[in-house]
Order: sequence, then structure tokens, then C-alpha cells
Amino acid sequence: MPTQNEYNVSTQICRNLYAKINLLNYKFQIVDEWSNVVVGNPTFTENANSDIRRTCDIALTPTDNSFNISDGNKIWLDKYIQIYLGIEDILTGDIVYTNKGIYLINNPSQVWSAVDNTITISGLDLMAKLTGLRNGNLEGLEHIIPQGSNVRDSIIATLELAGFTNYIVSECPVTVQNDINIDVGGTVFDILKQLRDILPQYQMYFDEDGVFHYELIPSGNNEQIMIDDDVWTESFISYDVNTDFESLKNSITVIGKTHDIKNYGGTATISTDTYVITISTISALRDNLKVGFVAPSQLTAPKLNLNSYGAKNILNEDGTVPVLSEDANVYYVVKYRLINSIGLISYFTWEPYCTNKRLPREKQY
Repeated sequence: MPTQNEYNVSTQICRNLYAKINLLNYKFQIVDEWSNVVVGNPTFTENANSDIRRTCDIALTPTDNSFNISDGNKIWLDKYIQIYLGIEDILTGDIVYTNKGIYLINNPSQVWSAVDNTITISGLDLMAKLTGLRNGNLEGLEHIIPQGSNVRDSIIATLELAGFTNYIVSECPVTVQNDINIDVGGTVFDILKQLRDILPQYQMYFDEDGVFHYELIPSGNNEQIMIDDDVWTESFISYDVNTDFESLKNSITVIGKTHDIKNYGGTATISTDTYVITISTISALRDNLKVGFVAPSQLTAPKLNLNSYGAKNILNEDGTVPVLSEDANVYYVVKYRLINSIGLISYFTWEPYCTNKRLPREKQY
């Protein structure tokens, strides 16, 4: 959730941008801070559909030989980088930093010439240490998680195989349904993925502080609004849209759905707020019985009396009163549903018809 200071600087018209990079060891301890290094063209991606959710690319100008890509220097296999992007508050002069995440340094490259001295770094979030991309390969023989194991305990034990102790792992309402077998050469992520996929509504990822999460995917219902149009309007930089006229066709044909109803009651008569029909082939009301009839006019809160079994309300599936066509002599189909042993109620599963089974409609552009 953005802080008030982050909201304030995000709505400024003029913005002075800053970058700060903490260099971390594998114990997440800060061993250096790059606050006076020129960082150019940083890009960040967050993709919830990717196993490695956070990635980045940054280019920086080294200030001394400690930036050389070699063992013992700042940029090497045994280091993480934690990137902060900042905006200067024009009222106070303070720099408000936003944490963009902790990344493994991946595939660094350096260009040096008479006019250029740049190091480019690709960053991968910590999931890369579990997938086998950068570590995560299981050692020893086959790994098995037996059927009936607790999912939360299994996830924590699997994380510890990779050396991760910072996690937020929710309880899963079910246990492991079948034995999970990972052959020799598999990865820690292979185990975690099968544990995650036991229930489809769960997700796992590393957050911007390097903490592993296993939790329900947010539904969006009653969620707090994090960013509204106040921020988007002030932060909007560019707009790009492509319109394909080649795929636009000048004729669209819609074929109406058909109901093959054998129980047809003809044109109903009206008694106050009730349609009255008689169908000789029906000897009793039963659940899911479908009947069709023609309504000579519209009723506001309609009921249906079939074969003098008593007037029943006609409702939509959600219990609301349907809005009928204002046209006269419209064909409707209704279905009776048995609610309990006391009585029946019918709800609309109707489509209006004229006299045709298929109603082609064509629209020209």
C-alpha cells in the first residue's frame, strides 16, 4: 500500500528522480550502498503468471575497479541487489524512496571504450534460486512427500532445503492428495509447484523484501483501493493504441437460440396477475419441468397457473422478478423448480420468440 509521502510525490508535476541500490550478501545483510552511481534506463516487470515474478534491467556507470565483474567485487554470484527508486519532494526537499525488490545479479555485461563505460545487469527475483535457473537443484536420490502430509509443513521443509527461512506460508484446508515424487535431477521448485497446485486458488512468490509467500490469490472483493485516478492522471506519460480495420467485417449474423419444448400451452389467458394455460399431457408438476406459452400482454409481477395446480411466481434464477418484453404475443419458456416439500416455484429460463425457431439478425456497417 503506498504511503502518504509516496502519494504526494507521485502527483507532482515536476519530479527529480533518484536511484539507490543496496548490495546484500546471501544473509540479506547490507554490505554496500550505491547512492552516487549514475543509473540509466532502469526497467522493471512484475508478472503474476510467471514463476519468476519480478525481473529488472539496469545500466550503471562504475566509479572504480570494485565494480569489475569478478570474485570478491561488488558484482558477482554471491551478491543480491535491492533497488530503490526515489522522487524528491519539492516541498520538503526529502527524497521519498520506493522499494522495487531484491534481485539476483544475472548475466552482467560491461562495455568500455573511449566514449562509454557501462555495466548492464539483469535482475531475477529469488525464485530463480529454486527453479534451477540459479541453484535449486535437489541433491541425492528421489524426493518423496507422502500422501496425507500437511501442505504448510511440507512447503516450509522444502524451503529449508534451499536455505530460505523468511516466509509467510498459509494453512491449506486439504492435505497432500497423492504421493509427490521428484526424480533425481529435479528442483526445489518442482516440489513447491506441485504443493501449490493442490488447490488452484493459491499462489506463491517472493515479495519486494525477499520474503516467500504461499497464500490465497486475492479475489478483489472488498479489497482496499491502492491507486485511483488521482495518481494515474498525474502519472500518465504516453498512450499507444493500434486499430485493425482489416479484421473489421461489414456483416454480422446472429442466430437465435432455440428451445425444443414438447410441452406447449398455446396462448395464455390472463387472470389478474396470472397467466393461465392447460397442457393435457402433463399430469403433475415435477422439478425441472419446462413449458412454453405465448403471453398475450405484459404483466408486471407475473405468475403461472398450469392445469389449475395453483399460481406460482415466475422469477429469475437469482430470485428477482423478470423484466418481460413490452411486445404482445411473445413466446416464453419457463422451468419449474422444487424448492422444498412445501411448494414449487418457477423461474425464467426464457427467450422471446416471434413464430420462427431461428431469428437471424444482420447489421451493416
